[in-house]
Amino acid sequence: MFATKLGILLASFAPVISAFCEAGASEGCSALITNDILPSHPDDEPDAPDPLNLLQTKMTVVRGSTATVEEMAHSESPEKELEHAEEKDKHAQNSKLLTTNTEQVLRLHKTWNPSGECASGLAAMKVKLREAGFMIPKDGNHTVEVEGGSAYDEVALLAQVVSKELDNKVNPTICQTGFNYGSSAFAFLCSTSATVVSFDLGAHPYVNRSAELIAGSYPGRHKLIIGDSTKTIPSAIPSMTSQCDVVFVDGGHSHQVALSDLQNFKAMARPNTLVLVDDCTTDASAGIQAVSEAYNEAVAKKVLRNEQDPNAKLQSGRALCLGRYSP
Repeated sequence: MFATKLGILLASFAPVISAFCEAGASEGCSALITNDILPSHPDDEPDAPDPLNLLQTKMTVVRGSTATVEEMAHSESPEKELEHAEEKDKHAQNSKLLTTNTEQVLRLHKTWNPSGECASGLAAMKVKLREAGFMIPKDGNHTVEVEGGSAYDEVALLAQVVSKELDNKVNPTICQTGFNYGSSAFAFLCSTSATVVSFDLGAHPYVNRSAELIAGSYPGRHKLIIGDSTKTIPSAIPSMTSQCDVVFVDGGHSHQVALSDLQNFKAMARPNTLVLVDDCTTDASAGIQAVSEAYNEAVAKKVLRNEQDPNAKLQSGRALCLGRYSP
């Protein structure tokens, strides 16, 4: 059920999702890209060509493959896709992390379609960064000038999981390491009512400008703390104890920094807080090995418990570990 519903979610967002790496997804998306960074119509902009024609391979979410995007594209509506998926998988165990609420799925679909508030807002922010001279690439790819950010399939998954997690919570807070140019922060802010607190090293010149643009779109809901997260998170603990309702770790990708962030965020998190870790799988089959090892060490030390195994592997080559802080 998890695999099918994730496929439905991302297929229904297909007009929004930018073209994924066309060959060798996990390798191509992590490779350094130095040319064709800014096509005349970037894939993540609302007027981009429909990427359905470029999405030929199946989503991989370890418990099996979903329907192809081509198959999904021929269905009548998101409602019908959900209905068919539930009939097909009626004996499968439902995922605890992905919403089964049709109304919520349709609301996310509406805001992340090409003309929707979230999709067009994120695209507009990237355009403004490009106009300011920052060569923001398509779909989160790494370049010489810009560190890689969240790809569109990852943004869609983050929006889905976090929206469900925070449903009906009052004044929730999301804490994350790794702001970069703001894709994940924008997704959280647009898809939920949460306040987002971002910890970022501040090594790139576009970080502050991105924060200014987000502040303009969501005044009073985003706080950026600049510096080494192994120092800034401990410094923030006295004023933020037990305030984080969701934690997203996407900062330094060394074993030491990832483990430090996971351990230090626990003091800032409420009991049983959801933890999402970028570039991570429990079997190190995708993502970044050092991050995966840090996550597994945190689980072994009972800092957190693994909530979903196997983990979600996305067609863009990204992968997410999903856990919860142990009591």
